[in-house]
Amino acid sequence: MKKLLLFVLVVAVIGGVMFFIQKRSEINPPLTLPEDKTVSSSTPPAHIVAFENEKIKEKYYSIDLEYPKNSTTELPEIGGYVNTLRNDFLTSVPKTDEEADYIGITEGRAYVLKTNTTVYTSSTTITYKLETYMFTGGAHGVTLIATFTYTKDGKLIPLGNILTSQDSLTKLSSAARKYFYDKFGAQANKSEINAGTGPKEENFSTWYLTNNTITFVFQQYQIGPYALGIQEFPLSRGEASTMLSL
Repeated sequence: MKKLLLFVLVVAVIGGVMFFIQKRSEINPPLTLPEDKTVSSSTPPAHIVAFENEKIKEKYYSIDLEYPKNSTTELPEIGGYVNTLRNDFLTSVPKTDEEADYIGITEGRAYVLKTNTTVYTSSTTITYKLETYMFTGGAHGVTLIATFTYTKDGKLIPLGNILTSQDSLTKLSSAARKYFYDKFGAQANKSEINAGTGPKEENFSTWYLTNNTITFVFQQYQIGPYALGIQEFPLSRGEASTMLSL
């Protein structure tokens, strides 16, 4: 009888523990990331380089930069881009109280330079997307996107390297215009969309790649007013196959 009671007690305890674990998992399900997309962090996956975090806080400006570690041989394009951002920004900040007062800058309305990095991966590439917010006076700040897509051995892939023919940009332009016409419908400003999606490499130079899609990023003001914000134009690999070699 004692053995039977002990057995029943053990079963009851195990059952209670399993019930608790099940309920806990229902309340706090495991965190998962979307396929092909790795969100930036200070400890990225092993196949992605680590990040630098640079913070400066002064009276009339602040700098808060997150970007991939780089050198003259590893991701030098990103290093050059960040250095240019930082140097141009520092050139513009007020150097004295008199200069700050003259241009209307206060400690509560200081200049800001902030960059965050998002990482996208495919089976053969890594894209680093640097999103930079900059405020240097005026009604509002501006946001700028820059992307750098590398092979897994660290070689930058320019857009020109994946265009399949001389009319690839023309096809991209037509596809982008149709996408934005359909997206904005009656509110579409076709003349502004056409200007920003013309068949020029610079109009399609900001892009990132996953196993499923290639996505082109259009900056603020590129295809419409500031209120339109940053816009993205995604293409499945199948749709892109007639224009791009991915």
